[in-house]
Amino acid sequence: MRVLFLLICVCATTVSSCLAQSGTEERSSVLYVVGRVETADDRSCAVDIGAVQTMASQDQLAVFRSVYGYFRPVGRITVARADSTTSHCVNHINAQPNDVVIAVREINELHPGDRHREKIVRRLVVRAKYQTSSSTVHNVRTAQALSDYQKLFPEWESSRGAVAGRLLSAVVRESADERLEQLTTQINLMRRLYQQSVQTVNAAGEVWADVMPVLAGSTANAGHALRVQDQQDEAGEQGTAEFAAVELRSRVFEQFFQLQREQQNVLALLIASQIATPTRNDAAHLQSTLQQTQFPDLGDDDQLMLNVGRLVTSFRDRL
Repeated sequence: MRVLFLLICVCATTVSSCLAQSGTEERSSVLYVVGRVETADDRSCAVDIGAVQTMASQDQLAVFRSVYGYFRPVGRITVARADSTTSHCVNHINAQPNDVVIAVREINELHPGDRHREKIVRRLVVRAKYQTSSSTVHNVRTAQALSDYQKLFPEWESSRGAVAGRLLSAVVRESADERLEQLTTQINLMRRLYQQSVQTVNAAGEVWADVMPVLAGSTANAGHALRVQDQQDEAGEQGTAEFAAVELRSRVFEQFFQLQREQQNVLALLIASQIATPTRNDAAHLQSTLQQTQFPDLGDDDQLMLNVGRLVTSFRDRL
């Protein structure tokens, strides 16, 4: 009972403001939920976000690993069980401690702060009946995480941007990693491209294609599925988009062999986007779009930009 009293007291300061919330608006603005892998072995791993951060059994998380000053996608893991602030996941991709995990929630999928708090507290009451002991550290983490959710919810709900905000685990919030900001900015870009064209994200490689449904949100996934169906109907056969993406990646690897693989993936992504959607000034658009990736400095290389333009033109001429 002492645990529940602590939780209620910590959260009570924001209950009055949350009671005014009657529900979330039906819209597709998304929230990024971000945590880190705490422990891992060959079969399972634990991440530092749980039910308080909206995780539930069978949810999937995209996994990213820090390498050479940026993040590369590793794959996705599935939640087997979600505790208050920890999720226990099936580890079939060799996720490692300190890997970043990301999930996406649309705002209309979230409960307002007071309803979310009550749901978590009821869950704790049920579990307390079957537990003989509990961790004070765990209880404090749960109370703090609930308080964070309640404080941030009005901001998410009032946002009119495509991305309403981020819900970070305590460790991620304290690390203040600027590279994570660049990663989520790139994911924002890729979510838009994912909705606009079937083959664009495929050009970034198999791993990005695998994690994108986890990062897109239900509305973007529905839009992407419609585009896939439309393209298959027009082509009269499956596989056309995938073949084009494979060929494009081969050309990018050959021409930009000196770059790191994730830099090549980003260039292939942006080239595919320009092939699909021409602009008045392709060079300026490419440079602007590169600023929304983890590799904005690529736009400073004049020869690289010239070679990218030539590659775009060569593919367009074949359409």
